[in-house]
Amino acid sequence: MAVGFVSWFHKHGYALLLIGVLVLILSLRQWWRDVIREGDLGFHTSYVVKGLRDGFILFLVSEIIFFFSLFWAFFHIRLAPDISIGCMWPPKGLETLDPMKVPLCGTTVLVGSGASLMYSHAAIRAGLNTHAVLGTFYTIVLGLFFTRLQGYEYY
Repeated sequence: MAVGFVSWFHKHGYALLLIGVLVLILSLRQWWRDVIREGDLGFHTSYVVKGLRDGFILFLVSEIIFFFSLFWAFFHIRLAPDISIGCMWPPKGLETLDPMKVPLCGTTVLVGSGASLMYSHAAIRAGLNTHAVLGTFYTIVLGLFFTRLQGYEYY
């Protein structure tokens, strides 16, 4: 896949990239199939369960560290602007969005989709299938609306 990216970046086509992505998807599919089968059939020892749990915890910690570094970089450049951006924030020539318009609407839609997903989950646990389908439908609609808002904001 790395060779495919390099080939694509140098405008030699993207066939190798597609082959790499396909091989990755097929490998992940087979691996997850085996993990699920082993779990369903009871072949996971306590060491395997602990390894899977610890791996997931490490994944979550890495995501927390990643987003912490993004926010750290933003607030560092925001609170102590560098000379390379003219010692001012926002840099000269950069138009900023009003946070009380599209970003606030997007945040509200995102929180609403989380709430409808929680409603759907609660309905599944209570055995109310029609409510679960309705909650999932609202979640998908709100997700599509959020994607549209993001496209508008980036455009």
